[in-house]
Amino acid sequence: MHVRHSPQGAAGGAPEKPKKLQVIPGTSSSIVVLWGKPSADDEVDHYFVYMENEDREDTTDVHYFVWEGLTACKNYTVGVRAVSAQGDVSEPALGEAVTEIEDSLIPIMNKKSRQHVSSTASPALQNLHVVSFTSTFIMLTWDNPDTLCDIDRFSITWASQQSVRREVQAHSNILTISPLMPNTTYNITIAASNCAGVGPVASITQTTASDSLPVMPRMINSIFSQPAAHHRISSPKESAPLPSRSAGLHPTQTLCTI
Repeated sequence: MHVRHSPQGAAGGAPEKPKKLQVIPGTSSSIVVLWGKPSADDEVDHYFVYMENEDREDTTDVHYFVWEGLTACKNYTVGVRAVSAQGDVSEPALGEAVTEIEDSLIPIMNKKSRQHVSSTASPALQNLHVVSFTSTFIMLTWDNPDTLCDIDRFSITWASQQSVRREVQAHSNILTISPLMPNTTYNITIAASNCAGVGPVASITQTTASDSLPVMPRMINSIFSQPAAHHRISSPKESAPLPSRSAGLHPTQTLCTI
């Protein structure tokens, strides 16, 4: 490949910019760039290719270029300019792509959600459970899955037999969905997304309360699942008042209300 000096700007009579630019992930360390000829291809002497926000640039006489030595699972924005023999430079044709996590990445279609699920996308999140609920909200939390790439977001959907399915995006692993209907069963799904795509869906079902007092399922289960030897029966004088169902959440817990 014959490398020329980088162009320094556009001048009058510059050629048209390259057409139909395609930026295709090749492997975890490479991206392939393809483009079509401008209408007046005879005015083009060569093409200047570069990456935005990266110290990478080059030139080529053909209509493709392969960027190599890239970082896995990273988004790159690529530009291509047509350059005339006089040094006039076209406007850039821009595109972007994300390098793969590993070379064997194979896209798979999730038939239920119609979303592309990658074999190296985020695995399913773990330990999805309800922290608290009332007649109008449900608070959820879960453990983030182990993934080679940072999680971009969580996609949460919920619906009942009487309501239309709703969907939101979240960036933390604790979430409150509202407003909900009292005494109604909701099916809730959550999936994590990273640079490789959308991971498998985790689901849970919860029925809202018939009144507005908060219920904490895990706290109730932990109280009644303790071995009998750990319980002490007090006399009436020593008995402490039972905790109120209207008691608030622990001060360290954080609400993220939709």
